[in-house]
Amino acid sequence: VIYLGSHENAASRGAAVVLPGLALAERESTFTNAEGRVLRSDRAVPGPLQAKEDWRILRALSDRFPTPLAYDTLAALRGAMGRADGRYAVMGGGIAPLSAGCGQGSVTVGLFPVAGVGRKETADPGLVLVVEAAFYRDDAVTRVSPIMNRLARMAGSDSLWVHPAAAAAWGVKAGQRVRVAHGERAVEMVLAEDGRVPEGVALATWGSPGSPVQDLGVGEGQGYPVVTLVGLTG
Repeated sequence: VIYLGSHENAASRGAAVVLPGLALAERESTFTNAEGRVLRSDRAVPGPLQAKEDWRILRALSDRFPTPLAYDTLAALRGAMGRADGRYAVMGGGIAPLSAGCGQGSVTVGLFPVAGVGRKETADPGLVLVVEAAFYRDDAVTRVSPIMNRLARMAGSDSLWVHPAAAAAWGVKAGQRVRVAHGERAVEMVLAEDGRVPEGVALATWGSPGSPVQDLGVGEGQGYPVVTLVGLTG
């Protein structure tokens, strides 16, 4: 097992060889956003002296193989990327045009219309559970950041967000612990109210340590299950 990365985690601890890479802010990067646009980011801070960009590590490793990789500089690598796919021929810190597959329409076309879901429209009485990624703790970099950890605590990994009208309908209130049930499974969460959440929806985060919604057996990409609420006392 060979680990290439910037932060210690379970994978690095189980690896036979660790190749120290640089974090995002420590290197120049090319990435593709949700619209299909190719973007470039510049280095913001220097990294540890022994850590290197991923491409430099892979380039050095290729010298041990019959055919080494054919680039020795970042410019040469980016040139090869641009020749392989014109969308990656981005100059400087610019942004490439949208790919043909994306067109110019909204990137949310075809997604589940959460805003139009009401409790009366569901097959069972309950709230449609919408789970989103734990934005402030979804990777190794954010999990070791004191600022991100503070924001995660503010967001509340065990919080269940509902509309105030929905809370009143279920006889619960903000700050109260509630039993959230889906099928034969149930977890305890802390109710939070937000008028921006549709009345027929309950919103929770997924992927953050301490997030009990994971024990319901639901998560991103698994549809929108219906849950019921029961207020707890004590």
